[in-house]
Amino acid sequence: MRNNQLSKEENILFELIQTVDAMTYDQIQQFLTKFLGCSENVPKYIIHNLIRMRAIEATQEDEEGYITCGNSGFQTNANINTDVIYALYYLLDKAKTLDEVLSLVPSNMNNVALSFILNGEYYEATYVSLDEMYKIDMIRKRYENDCLDAEYQKDEVIPFRSVFMFGVKTDEEEREILDKFEKMNLQIPHSIVIFHSKNPITKPNYTEFSIE
Repeated sequence: MRNNQLSKEENILFELIQTVDAMTYDQIQQFLTKFLGCSENVPKYIIHNLIRMRAIEATQEDEEGYITCGNSGFQTNANINTDVIYALYYLLDKAKTLDEVLSLVPSNMNNVALSFILNGEYYEATYVSLDEMYKIDMIRKRYENDCLDAEYQKDEVIPFRSVFMFGVKTDEEEREILDKFEKMNLQIPHSIVIFHSKNPITKPNYTEFSIE
């Protein structure tokens, strides 16, 4: 529900934060400038105004870091679902329109952190650690059962593209991930996105490997 006391940009941002529970300052700045046409100095003002109205909260005194809904109950960084944060970084980079960003749906099912639509294609983003590679096999089986089975069209199941996200600190970890994928020989549409940080409070660099 729109709040008449807020500007159009403030309303759209507030509803997005409500949907994902938390965003980083960097994500809000990228969202407002890239998709709502705000100038570089506007995000800071909008965040401050929403905090003043107690619509949102910041985990840092400088009103940066993680930004959460005012009634979310988040108190520390430890409460933030960083799986969604990683997925949102990817989506904000890849999306070309506001509608693509707003297509996002957080999920706790099937190990999926966030689903969204890009260029008319349905994506599911899943965060995976090196000791959680079983998640990939589970998603592979679900894709084969739902999307490759001759009956799936009859049930109107939408094929999806998986985005497997990892956070690493070293080149050795990245090589280990890629070696594991090579041995798996995964035959479903997917991308491997390796973030070069395990703390996404600020936007990390990442490398993407796309497999059709």
